[in-house]
Amino acid sequence: MSMFKSLQQIPGIITIFHNPQSALSQSLLKTLNEKAIKLGPAQPKSLVDRASKQWNTITKGPQNDHLERYKVDISEGAPTPDQFAFIKTALSIHPMCKQAFKSAFPKWGSAINHVSDINRLPDYKSVFGKKSVTQLIDEGLFVPPLLVDWDNSLIAADESSLQKMLQNHSKSTEI
Repeated sequence: MSMFKSLQQIPGIITIFHNPQSALSQSLLKTLNEKAIKLGPAQPKSLVDRASKQWNTITKGPQNDHLERYKVDISEGAPTPDQFAFIKTALSIHPMCKQAFKSAFPKWGSAINHVSDINRLPDYKSVFGKKSVTQLIDEGLFVPPLLVDWDNSLIAADESSLQKMLQNHSKSTEI
């Protein structure tokens, strides 16, 4: 999470490229939603913030001020060209990303064994062309679910890698 976001207590975004027909995708979405808002009320740090919160309570009534670890963005489509480029760069950042990429993009993921292999991955048009998500899934070119943590440059495609991904949000939002 960027320093600016943490100072403002703005949660990051985790996108799930979701397939509603997949039991795994349904399970990952459920886990993502369950863990997003479990932190309790935010406590203002400065005297000015506490006074402002008190004034807002007096003038606007009690607010639901629970912190979120992250926002959940659900997409039933394929990644955009920029998102796909980001996903490819995540492969060189953390080893767990490689397995998630292999799972979500089996045709190209099987060719990745070393960081240098990332440069040989096809571009967006080669992967997706003008095909619908249904066609991509049917042809085995894109197999959701795929989760992307944009702030920490991580991707996940199963429960184990999702739990590792969420550890970053537990640490960055402790009260």
